[in-house]
Amino acid sequence: MTYLIIDDEHILYRTMFSDIFKTKDYNVKEIPRMVVPKILKPLYNLHYNRKINSHIFLPFKMIWFNCYQLHKFNFVDTEEYIVIFLNGSLRFHFSSGYLKKVKKKHPNVKLAMIMYDSFVNPAAKRSISMIPIFDYVFSFDKKDCETHGLQRIYSTFSYPDNVYSDSGKHTSAFFIGYGSGRLKLLQDTFRKITSDVQDCYFGIAGVNEKDIVDIPDVHYNVTIPYSEELQMAYNTDCIVEVVKEGQTGVSLRTCEAIAFNKKLLTNNVQIKEMPFYDSRFISVFTDSDEIDTEFVKAKVEVKYDDNSFFSPVRILQQLDSLSKKEG
Repeated sequence: MTYLIIDDEHILYRTMFSDIFKTKDYNVKEIPRMVVPKILKPLYNLHYNRKINSHIFLPFKMIWFNCYQLHKFNFVDTEEYIVIFLNGSLRFHFSSGYLKKVKKKHPNVKLAMIMYDSFVNPAAKRSISMIPIFDYVFSFDKKDCETHGLQRIYSTFSYPDNVYSDSGKHTSAFFIGYGSGRLKLLQDTFRKITSDVQDCYFGIAGVNEKDIVDIPDVHYNVTIPYSEELQMAYNTDCIVEVVKEGQTGVSLRTCEAIAFNKKLLTNNVQIKEMPFYDSRFISVFTDSDEIDTEFVKAKVEVKYDDNSFFSPVRILQQLDSLSKKEG
């Protein structure tokens, strides 16, 4: 079996999936999503502009089909293939018709999609409509898996090669993320923590000036590269996760906590039902008044049973198992 993965062209993709390019247990190849001639690049950038297409999905994208690299791959008739897409690659690129043609031309090719957006996210609407074309669909969202019969993953995270201990970046508690849909909850959470815990760093991006409330150790609208965010997560004592109401999947904050052996403070009550949950190192709250600041302050040696739980190699293992059952 050969596994092909479409380059999602996003910094998080490289971070989440780097493990599968190191594994020697599976045959994995990466395919560029598109190769656009330099002279056509300005037109392509306009046609696929994220802001424009988020409001109006520009038509006639089939003119770029010859730039897709999937149908140019040298498929061997005697070999079996599974092509892996992240759903973000399907937001504006590819189409149902294009993927059907690939499968018709190559009966030995199966398609897998990994959903990192829940069904309630409008940005996932196009990829959701394409699910019937795919042979395997994975989702991090428990509710979506149960409702729509998808394969369950918890998230994806590869241990980064470039994190290191740095006393200058040490914090007692750490969070960074956007405030959209959860700003008040974030502010209440950080207010409670900082009332009793010193040396925290909480970053909230995308906040209107009128909504800014002065809270110790809370930094508004300061964005940092993800590589720097990983350094800060690696050097904190406790990672804080605050998910939006209704979200049942884990965020990257949980992945970082498990991978880096850090305490985790989270409002995701579903985490208690997940196989990596450890009450010694994970504290759950539903309201800011329930936050256990003593848990945040406690100096403990954190060591989860399996800190490679979110490795993308687990997805290959699931695909391998599923394909063997079918054939």
